[in-house]
Amino acid sequence: MDNSNFEQQFKQNVKTSAMAPVPTASTGETNKLPLIIAIVLAIVTLVESIVLIIALSNRPSVQTETSENNDYQTPIAYDDYIRSAYVYDDDYNLIAVNFSCVADDKSSYILTASNYFEQRDSAGSVTASGDYSISNDSLVSLKDSGKVLYYDGFNIADGLTIYKCEEVAAETDADEDTED
Repeated sequence: MDNSNFEQQFKQNVKTSAMAPVPTASTGETNKLPLIIAIVLAIVTLVESIVLIIALSNRPSVQTETSENNDYQTPIAYDDYIRSAYVYDDDYNLIAVNFSCVADDKSSYILTASNYFEQRDSAGSVTASGDYSISNDSLVSLKDSGKVLYYDGFNIADGLTIYKCEEVAAETDADEDTED
């Protein structure tokens, strides 16, 4: 075979194959598959969007939640006689409590929100009274008697004696008016 004849035949084959339409092996079913997948994905996205909108509309906003729970930011002053057993200063340190604390032998301590205390024996007689202060949210210093009590958040300890404390709500002006 001649080289020039081979080249001419090669060129002829290239020209005819370039002009001839390429046969496709796909049928009508395979052309519909991408369309079906796109429709299914669009429906799934639409359903997820609707569920997300409903979930977010039922959930209260973060701003509303924080504004409702900001009660702790208002410090309780000395002169406020409210129904609370705890009094805090401007730095949120515990400075007074309104408790009645009783030991197993029926002796007791009464601590008021105005930083006044009474110590009573088992018969109920007042054995000591005066002012107190609270340090570090746990140490109760009885000024006139020189004692220091330990407060753990629930009980008061005087040496080895444990006094179980219960909150006593302070009376408000409205309470005094209703008692008459």
